[in-house]
Amino acid sequence: MSINNRFQKFLLAKKVKTLICCVMLVITSPVSYAAFTYAPYVGVEAGVRYMPFKKNFGNNLVQNTYPTANIFVGLRVNDYLGLELGVATTSTRTRSTLLLGRDTYFGNILDPLNPLLFYNFTTKTQLQGFNASILGFYPICEDGLLDLFAALGFSYQRLKIKNIMKEAESTPLNPPDEIAFSKNKPILAVRLGAQSLFCDSLGVRASVGFENTKQFHNLTPKGSPNSLLRASLRNSLEARVGVFYQFMPY
Repeated sequence: MSINNRFQKFLLAKKVKTLICCVMLVITSPVSYAAFTYAPYVGVEAGVRYMPFKKNFGNNLVQNTYPTANIFVGLRVNDYLGLELGVATTSTRTRSTLLLGRDTYFGNILDPLNPLLFYNFTTKTQLQGFNASILGFYPICEDGLLDLFAALGFSYQRLKIKNIMKEAESTPLNPPDEIAFSKNKPILAVRLGAQSLFCDSLGVRASVGFENTKQFHNLTPKGSPNSLLRASLRNSLEARVGVFYQFMPY
């Protein structure tokens, strides 16, 4: 196992421990404990993610926007606190690109010896993983008719990129050349939103979020750690809308 992989696992373990400590600190607080009315809930969200790649490191080959879905379960601890787990994914998006030899290809000039010849690429990209968050609520109306909320947590995500070269030096390739990037990373996430419980159990919510996906930087092709090719993400923004079902408090 490389030093970088061990360091990433150490960071993930540290973030998990910090999140658990925050939860236990709130739960064991004598001031807030008396107000607890545990209400579990489940829900689903759909949205769109803006996930740009860095200039010269994939931005001219990969899509920037992705439809997303998130399935979540949570526990509304009281009027002001909640805990939530989810599994989120983007759709796999494909982009076809025609480059010249003088253009940049994952951090390198594609073909400096043939700057005016064409290269044809198809690139598929997907991001998926699980997430865990602590939610803070600010009730605007009684009985959950309108709550504002903020969520702080992390996600452990896998970025997958598959790049297929169909044409090189203006000549079709059969079979085409392929390279793939694949990496897991712990990602910090912040969300702001509002929700409404418009009947006893059924609610809707909407939110916007930020994730520091720029941690996916300088990725090398799978199976080629010494390759000069590099893919790098910027931070992501995401908007979601969803519905949830909240069970009766106990």
